[in-house]
Amino acid sequence: MSRTKWVGIAAFIVVASIAAGYWMATRRASPDAAIHGAKQERKVLFYRNPMGPETSRVPKRDPIGMAYVPVYEGGQPAADVPPGAVRISLDKVQL
Repeated sequence: MSRTKWVGIAAFIVVASIAAGYWMATRRASPDAAIHGAKQERKVLFYRNPMGPETSRVPKRDPIGMAYVPVYEGGQPAADVPPGAVRISLDKVQL
C-alpha cells in the first residue's frame, strides 16, 4: 500500500476513536437507574433551613443566601446515598 493510504487509514481510526469517546462521555445512562428502576417522584412536605430550625412551605433562601432544603414525604431520598455507603443521622454526627 502507498503511504497516503496508510495516513488515510490512521486518520480515520483517530477520528473514529474521538467520536466514540465523545459519544460514550455524553451518554446519560445512570447506574442507579439500572439498579433501582425508574425514579419515582415524591411529594415535598416543606423546606427547612439547613443552618437553623426555620421552615417554609415554598423554596427560598436564608439571610446568608443558603437555599432551604426540601423535606420529602417518607424521609430522605435513597438516591443521595450510593450503594454500600453508610448514612448517619445529623443528631448522631452532632454528638
